[in-house]
Amino acid sequence: MEVAERVCTRIGIINAGRLVMEGTPAEIMNAVNAGSLEDAFLRAIRLRMRLGAYWRVCDHESLGARRPCL
Repeated sequence: MEVAERVCTRIGIINAGRLVMEGTPAEIMNAVNAGSLEDAFLRAIRLRMRLGAYWRVCDHESLGARRPCL
């Protein structure tokens, strides 16, 4: 994850075959208030599991990242 955080310009987080979140590493970390991409990955997956069927992804232009929307 550290290498992806330094090298990648865009990242997608996939869980159980579904796109959970996508954006730049900074956008993803900001969206879930995480200090590292690894922490952001874990937080995004936990959030997805907690929300279950109520989860959908929408585009937040203000952040530029795709993140959970209720």
